[in-house]
Amino acid sequence: MIWLGILKRIFENLIIYDGKQLHKKDTIYDNNGYDKNGFNEKTKHINGTWYDDDGYNKFGFNKSLVHMNGTYFDGEGIGCDGYNLYGLDKNEYNRGGLDKDGYDRGGYDRFEFNKKGIDRDGFNKNGFDKNKYNSNGCDKNGFNKLGYDTCGFDSAGFDMRGLDKEGFNKEGYSMRGFDRAGFDMQGYSINGGYKKFIDRYIKKNIICMTQDNSKLYRHEIKEIMLNIERAEKSASINDYIASISHLRRAGEFFTNELLRDNGKEEREISQLNQFEKIGIIKQGKYITVIASETLDRLRRDGNSGVHQGKADKIETNRLLGEMKKIVNNWIEVKYTL
Repeated sequence: MIWLGILKRIFENLIIYDGKQLHKKDTIYDNNGYDKNGFNEKTKHINGTWYDDDGYNKFGFNKSLVHMNGTYFDGEGIGCDGYNLYGLDKNEYNRGGLDKDGYDRGGYDRFEFNKKGIDRDGFNKNGFDKNKYNSNGCDKNGFNKLGYDTCGFDSAGFDMRGLDKEGFNKEGYSMRGFDRAGFDMQGYSINGGYKKFIDRYIKKNIICMTQDNSKLYRHEIKEIMLNIERAEKSASINDYIASISHLRRAGEFFTNELLRDNGKEEREISQLNQFEKIGIIKQGKYITVIASETLDRLRRDGNSGVHQGKADKIETNRLLGEMKKIVNNWIEVKYTL
């Protein structure tokens, strides 16, 4: 009778599918939580033990680890500990948790790397992740994904606020809007004066200074110097589009001053475009031919920078140098001995 019960259990737990015998995967439990063999989901029998009345557990193994089919393995060739004759589980992992290629269930080898050479934290064997960042979140140059180093500065030396280590932005101004010399973006000092701005420019660029240091300078002259300085600052951070744009503005203010110096009325000047102004300067020979051509090139390259977003590094630096020479020579004649 015992063997009849065992055979009944075997056949009840098998189905025929494509000629192969497979264990049933779906288990139906009654209202008390027991399956047809008297086991609950926790594999405990209704008799209060882990074995049925014939001495077999839910999976068909007795205390001697023998299956009811008379072997140490069930119908799928798996023993009571979940491994087959070859020491592999149903997913072909060994008792050490590794597959035939030496990778664990998570896909990592004993060195903690997957088949792609990436560890559990997403880094490769060289310490960089798939985006080439190391465990500190930095690339080979020491910058993180936002482009900042461990001190919070980007490759140009500016932090997330756009300020350098001294607290000045790419244009050379502090959060209060003053440059390193104490002048704001309009060229004025904190007390509202801009004469010193012109004096500082002259001292920096021209050897010979007037003895009369009380001259008053036109606002437009200050704008010439200011835009040249802005162009220098932009070029120093490789922003040549901004640099050529500032130079164009300096050229526009400069042509107006040349026309004023040569007797042109404000009304007449205001009605002319830059091309026409430069034509008058060339015709009147107010400056050298080379200087006039520089102003014309500034006009054309400046328009390309503003309207097309184009600027050539070499040409912009050349024009910057030429413009400084032109303005310096003009100031030397106009304001110095």
